[in-house]
Amino acid sequence: MEIIFIILICLGILFILAIPAFGLWLFFAYRSYKRGTLKRFLVCTSIIAVILGIQVYMGYFWLSAFYDAHTTQQITGKWFYTGRAIGEFHSPRSFTGDGYSIMIYTLPESAVRHFANPDEDFRNHPCPPWGFPEDCCVVKWKTGIPETDEQKFLDHALLHPQRYLYSFLKGKKISELLLTAKNSLYKGTTHYSYVYRIYDDDVSDIHFFIIDPVGKLLIIINHST
Repeated sequence: MEIIFIILICLGILFILAIPAFGLWLFFAYRSYKRGTLKRFLVCTSIIAVILGIQVYMGYFWLSAFYDAHTTQQITGKWFYTGRAIGEFHSPRSFTGDGYSIMIYTLPESAVRHFANPDEDFRNHPCPPWGFPEDCCVVKWKTGIPETDEQKFLDHALLHPQRYLYSFLKGKKISELLLTAKNSLYKGTTHYSYVYRIYDDDVSDIHFFIIDPVGKLLIIINHST
């Protein structure tokens, strides 16, 4: 078990233990208030506020970390915590969810070692459901440079400028993120996978995933039109 999950378990135990402690301090605060001892009441309520703040923070961190790890397991077959993205861009979304997002994460060392020589179960992912619609098509993980007949999927995921004349393509940030994704994808040692839908004989929605063990990057792209 990775160290991050040991930490998460410890945080979960502390969170559970903090609940009766919070109840105890709440009791003392109420009793102090009824007795009219203002100083003790203020001390108790201050401690309650600190405990409650710690509980909320620990709960949020634990749930966020668990969700991230569960998501990576659904996509790659391996549990690991991504942490915050080192680079990301999100275009405005329409009422129906149309828009573009790209997120780049640093892979932890344990994931880098795993994906440098992944097991056979890796090729069985990603595994819907992971927010995928029922009519989607899933392309399992491949390794190497994408094939020629996959170009239309790459164009949709990486925003080929001749097809997608979006105003935000001129931004420096999105250009740098797209360049990083392209450089990772064409190394020859990179793994990639995607989930897509076709509408009117063209790609309408795509989730594109890139794992670059050499660059230690996980890249997640979503483009919906």
